[in-house]
Amino acid sequence: MASRFYSFSKAVMPPAEVSKIIDGLAACKYVGRSPLGQEFVRTLGFSIVFQREALDDVVEHFPFLDCFLDTVMFSDSNAFYVNPLILQGSSHVKAHIDCRLLPGDIRIIPNLVSVFYAEVDKAMQGGRLILNVGGDDQVSLTPEANSLVHFLGSTVHCVSRVRNPRRRISVVCEQYNLDEQTLQGFPYFKVITDIDSAPRVNALASAS
Repeated sequence: MASRFYSFSKAVMPPAEVSKIIDGLAACKYVGRSPLGQEFVRTLGFSIVFQREALDDVVEHFPFLDCFLDTVMFSDSNAFYVNPLILQGSSHVKAHIDCRLLPGDIRIIPNLVSVFYAEVDKAMQGGRLILNVGGDDQVSLTPEANSLVHFLGSTVHCVSRVRNPRRRISVVCEQYNLDEQTLQGFPYFKVITDIDSAPRVNALASAS
């Protein structure tokens, strides 16, 4: 399924690779309260920020993301902001456009945002991805396990509130095509986590 500003694909990765992502996040020491901002309500995760030249370092530190990165990264993207994201209970994400701040008060918007759904509890109520919020061509997508959504980085989007104690695990990749000067201000390889202020909860041990 595709439109002017998004595409939606199913069964995009081998099941063993999907399981590797889930198991890898279960063992990952960085999972804590999502550091993405106040729009991300009662969500868990962390962020990996890197330039394309650091890809080997990223895979060395996070081998469970190898197939994911190979699947979603476009050849003309040279900088990335990867966010594992866990929703459960009453989690939701308010309407926003992904935007990052670089040194010198330079704000950048991704060229493309890619969302891979590793685990989606079939009994989950809510948790729909809504694209172009408030627009004439607003779209509401129901995530499925092992599905992938690409959408333009300028798209206003949100995730509807989860209405029952079920879990969803996704990995989001913001993709940037930066000019050389802007790229110099982008971190080479950095992990952002909020585990110090919000000790990790056992959200990934098992589905509710």
